[in-house]
Amino acid sequence: MGFIRWSWENYWLMWRKSFDFRGVTPRNQYWAFFLVEMVLIFGCLLLFGLATYVVGQGEPITGTPWEPFFQFLFVIYFIFFIGSFVPFLSCQVRRIRDASGRGLWILLGLIPYAGGLALTVITLYPTRKSLK
Repeated sequence: MGFIRWSWENYWLMWRKSFDFRGVTPRNQYWAFFLVEMVLIFGCLLLFGLATYVVGQGEPITGTPWEPFFQFLFVIYFIFFIGSFVPFLSCQVRRIRDASGRGLWILLGLIPYAGGLALTVITLYPTRKSLK
């Protein structure tokens, strides 16, 4: 199975387990989900920015015939971004539980900068030996 197909399968698996905050998520599944999520988010932003620049030719698109189209695109992107919060949160809680045993470590994310870095480090840990 190719890497891209495997990544997409893990991505959709995490979406199917969106409201499952119990259990664990292996490291490779978490990072496959994270990779696909970031590619989608940054890809949408890049396409949105490029299309805005090309249509507006460097000028603001406000007041042009394209404005409703870009507002629609922004709403779709915003819905996706907000909608993917719960699957990402549940996946991260399960990954933290797999690595450290306590899902409450997710609260570290509330600490600016250092909390996000600490969560990233925790998600890089291998599965606890007691789970193997």
